Amino acid sequence: MQHPDGGSLQPPLDLRDVVLTHPSQPSHHGLCLLAPLPVEPQTLANADLIRLRHVHSRRAGRLGKTRVGTQSPRSQHRKDDQGVHKLILWDIDHTLIETGGVGSEVFKDAFEQVTGHQIDRLADVTGRTEQVIFQETLDLYDIQDPGDYFPKFVEAQAAGYRARADEMRRRGRALPGARKALKTFAERPDIVQTVLTGNPKPSAIAKLGIFDLTRYLNLAIGAYGTDDSQRPNLVAIAQNRAATHVGHVYSVESTYLIGDTVGDVEAAREGGAQIISVATGRADIPTLRSVGSQIAIPTLERVAQIIPHS
Repeated sequence: MQHPDGGSLQPPLDLRDVVLTHPSQPSHHGLCLLAPLPVEPQTLANADLIRLRHVHSRRAGRLGKTRVGTQSPRSQHRKDDQGVHKLILWDIDHTLIETGGVGSEVFKDAFEQVTGHQIDRLADVTGRTEQVIFQETLDLYDIQDPGDYFPKFVEAQAAGYRARADEMRRRGRALPGARKALKTFAERPDIVQTVLTGNPKPSAIAKLGIFDLTRYLNLAIGAYGTDDSQRPNLVAIAQNRAATHVGHVYSVESTYLIGDTVGDVEAAREGGAQIISVATGRADIPTLRSVGSQIAIPTLERVAQIIPHS
C-alpha cells in the first residue's frame, strides 16, 4: 500500500494478530507483548475461543488445550476480568504439610484392616499415587486382591487420619510459608487454587483439615490418587474440573504445579503445566533442576512472588 507522499503503509493493525502473538515473538507490526492479552470466554463465541487457544498454542510451540470438565459445582471464587486467569495445583505431602510419621502408620493400619496381613514395610511412596503404592505393597507380600481392597483401604485410611488428628498436629506441621502462600493466592482474583495429589480424596481432605488449610483451597476441582493411578494424567483432570467450575480455560501457560518431588516435575512436563519445585522433601534443588525444573526454591516463604499478577 502506498502513502500519497510516496511512502509505504503497513497493513491495518488486526488486534487478533497482536493477541495471538506469543510474548517472545514480535508480530509483523513490530509489537511484542509483555504478557498475553486477556480473552474472556463470555466475549467470544465458543468456536472463536477454541480457535484462539489453538493458534496461540501452535505459535508458542507449547501444549495448550481447550478442555471441558464433567462437573459443574457453583463457583466460590471470583472471576478475573482484567487478566489471564491462573490455576495453581498444590502437592500436599512435604509441600504443604508433614505428617511426622503418622502417615505411614495410618497406611499400615488401614492396609492390615483390609487385607488381614500385618506389614513392616511398604512400597516407595515419594511422588506416586496411592493406587500404585497400595498395589505394589500387595505385591511385596504376594497378597491377591479380590477386587475391592483399594476402595475399602481408602475408607479405612481416611478414618485413621481423622482418628489421629490430635496426634498428627503434635507430630506433624504445616510447612514454613505454606499458610501464608495459600492465603495470599486465595486473595488474588486472578487465581484459583486446588490440589494435585497422589492421596485419595478423603485422606487429602482429612490431612489438610487437620492443619486448617482447606479454607484456602477449592477441593471440588482437585485431582486425586483415586482419579487416576498415573500422576501426569491428574493435570488434565484438574484443568477440566476448573474450566467447568470457574469458567476459564487453563493451558500450560496458565497452570502452575507446586511440588517437592521429581514425580511432580514429570507430571507437570508430561501433563501440561508449569512447575515450581520446592526442596522441602527428599529431592534437593540441584536434583530438581537436573530433571527439568526451571524454578526450584528452598521453601514456600516467597513462592507468592513467583507467579505474576495479570
